[in-house]
Amino acid sequence: MTLATGSTVAGVSGAFTMNTGTAAGGNSGSVAVTTGGSTGGAGGAFSVAVGIGNTGTGGGITLSAGKAPVGGAVKITAGEGSTTSGGNLVLASGDGVSLSGAVSISSGDASTGRSGEVIIATGLSPGGKAGDISLTVGGTTSGVGGD
Repeated sequence: MTLATGSTVAGVSGAFTMNTGTAAGGNSGSVAVTTGGSTGGAGGAFSVAVGIGNTGTGGGITLSAGKAPVGGAVKITAGEGSTTSGGNLVLASGDGVSLSGAVSISSGDASTGRSGEVIIATGLSPGGKAGDISLTVGGTTSGVGGD
């Protein structure tokens, strides 16, 4: 099944919106997008991508949890390996000609009380070696490497 908006030669291509309705006295509805499972092969892939542009700034992707007395969580988890390795989770900025993108990890502000923690940890390995944590700055061929 394919859901798509129309293309255009000049101007803006069509927008695509998927949402649930607002609830006045209860919980609003959920949106679930999943691929099917497979017993004889690999599970289906799920891809979210923004189209390429040749002028200006490329389109962004925003993942935001809901605002409430207790804010919603955003959780990104790589797949579990049932017989060997689990999946990798890669966070990387984009390449650039004069400047690559930045990667920023931070907790939110707290107007009263304590702000959130930033925790970077490897998983347990009861039967082997636990994973390493590596922080590496970039090198350069014509200048000064990162600090």
